[in-house]
Amino acid sequence: MCSPVFTMEGGFAGIGAMRVTRGGKSMQENVMVIVVPAAQIAELVEQVPARAE
Repeated sequence: MCSPVFTMEGGFAGIGAMRVTRGGKSMQENVMVIVVPAAQIAELVEQVPARAE
């Protein structure tokens, strides 16, 4: 599994994960890519409670 960072026009677009699955007959059938857009990441980060220092 790898986690690439996606950019578009020089800006951060999102983070993706590529996962190799099982059951397909070729490598193309065994790869699944999931991309989380930057806007959703920012929204999720805002929901994380602040850590006590």
